[in-house]
Amino acid sequence: MLKPSRMALLEHVAMRDGLSIRQLAGQLERDYRNVYDDVQRLIQLGLIEILAGKLHVPYDEIDIRKTLRKAA
Repeated sequence: MLKPSRMALLEHVAMRDGLSIRQLAGQLERDYRNVYDDVQRLIQLGLIEILAGKLHVPYDEIDIRKTLRKAA
């Protein structure tokens, strides 16, 4: 879900609030369609919002946990 390219995108938006998807794709030097797809996934996860047509990250930080093995 949060592959390195999506994490980089999320961090970029958090530091530069108010970008359009097209601006974001240009700044990241990535294909528009791939950025669009990643933004849509991050919206579904609640990590990015669109306010007045611009991208916004509503959090200052996120905590990520990953279980590597089940407890015995």
